[in-house]
Amino acid sequence: MYETQSDAQAERTYFAWAQGYMSGIMMRAPPGVDEGINLLHPSFPLQQQADFVRAFCSGNPQADYSDGVLELYRELRRRSSL
Repeated sequence: MYETQSDAQAERTYFAWAQGYMSGIMMRAPPGVDEGINLLHPSFPLQQQADFVRAFCSGNPQADYSDGVLELYRELRRRSSL
């Protein structure tokens, strides 16, 4: 994650991967699981999502970027179920 701290293009590339990763999680989920998750939830725009992952990574330097993406996915799941 360190390379994204000073490189906006790298951060955008990582976050594009994150969107695909979360889409893959949804596609692989069993029927009836996570079907209502909105990756573009109106209460959580993409820039705020990227900020969320950045904050996770800053606060958890031993974690992988994918760990932050999984936390984001859980947050999107929570928001989508409200």
